[in-house]
Amino acid sequence: NSPMGSTQLLQCYLTELLIRLLRNVDTFSEHIYANEESRTIASNSIIELVKEYMNNNIYSSLALKDLCEHFMLGKSQLSKIFKDTTGKSLMEYYNNLKITESKKLIREENYSISEISDMLGYSSIHIFSRAFKKAVGFSPTAYKKSIL
Repeated sequence: NSPMGSTQLLQCYLTELLIRLLRNVDTFSEHIYANEESRTIASNSIIELVKEYMNNNIYSSLALKDLCEHFMLGKSQLSKIFKDTTGKSLMEYYNNLKITESKKLIREENYSISEISDMLGYSSIHIFSRAFKKAVGFSPTAYKKSIL
């Protein structure tokens, strides 16, 4: 059960290795570690996989530990790569996704605020309301009234 995308990432690395061997690069080992472009491509690939995973698990309660275990990366490494690439922390990004989804659900008017809180994996409606107010500027109930 390897993480999604790991096979493709491995194929990219192997392809690069074969191309460099065919070109008979003398300083291959020094160059491969110093190649910033390769690192950027790998980092961007990982970040896209992380974003996709977070989108697919928007109705769950993910923690940094869960993401690290799923992608088999250390907390500081994954956090640094994500922050450098997106400008946001992992949890800040994930919470923004949840708030965006909650706003969509509130506009659809199919669920109560309490049901939306439960659906999105918040441990209580108070924690959801606090996170919503921090992100949007007013409570979920006030937001609902403002769009009607």
